[in-house]
Amino acid sequence: MDDGLDDLLTESREHDVIIKCHQPGPRTRAAIFEGAIRNIFTHRDPRDAAASALQVGIVESFEQILAVLEMHQSTYLAYVEGPTLCVPYAQAVADDLVGARRIADYVGHPRSSEQLKALADALGIEKTRARASKLTEEDFEERFPHERETLLHRNHITDGRTGWWRDVLTSAQASQIEQVLAPFFAGFGYAP
Repeated sequence: MDDGLDDLLTESREHDVIIKCHQPGPRTRAAIFEGAIRNIFTHRDPRDAAASALQVGIVESFEQILAVLEMHQSTYLAYVEGPTLCVPYAQAVADDLVGARRIADYVGHPRSSEQLKALADALGIEKTRARASKLTEEDFEERFPHERETLLHRNHITDGRTGWWRDVLTSAQASQIEQVLAPFFAGFGYAP
């Protein structure tokens, strides 16, 4: 994510820039902690993330997604300590406007209820699912399985429910995630 950071920081002086990434580089993390970037971290239950990754085929095995989740855990936990707005996935995709209002207030752009409703509708789970389903080969760059603008990929939203992992993971897999990611569960308030 550090590629192009200087250009983005310069551009952000003129207008807001939104960057979506799953793993910020060291310079990006430093800019977050220095306050040069207002960071919003949408988090979800790691068991749901694992279930989605397995169902969509982003990973080839349970062991692979477990390793990825463990690798990212320290970065995500650092957000709890830093200047970051942490928004639970369930709140971000809910029909109410709480998540949208929290984000608008955090970035310093309060909005009317009508504007927030329009924003929540435009970025909601159904519109995102529809946009992802319309992606074609032309939307992807070579060796990059996501659309660059949104980081969506085909079938990006499979089920979307919180707690969906119960239908996909075995109890042994869920227990393994809970053990390996115990600090994440504690830091973000997920019950094992």
